[in-house]
Amino acid sequence: MNWNRAAAVWVAILFAITIGFLGFSFATADYIHTYRIDFTTAPGSDEALRRWVEAQPGVRRAWIDRDGTAVVVAFTTKTWSPSKTAMPVEGAMELGYKGLKGYSHRRSTKLW
Repeated sequence: MNWNRAAAVWVAILFAITIGFLGFSFATADYIHTYRIDFTTAPGSDEALRRWVEAQPGVRRAWIDRDGTAVVVAFTTKTWSPSKTAMPVEGAMELGYKGLKGYSHRRSTKLW
């Protein structure tokens, strides 16, 4: 009978550790937002847009790349961040990007 009780205690401890680890992983995870924005005209440099995105509440890090005529904006936020997600389309238009043809947004989660 003692072996059954000991086994049940170990199973309960391992279960609690697993739940704690998963909870911690989610609480410290990042969302990765990726926008692909198509403009007809864009400035020669995207540095001002990167700085604008990084200045938005809740944004931890941002990077920008070009794919043909599209501007690809990616940034991370915490999963528990209460702030509204930055909208780089609006920021880009404020910074001189013109002729918005369309955009797509994808959000993924990075646990570690």
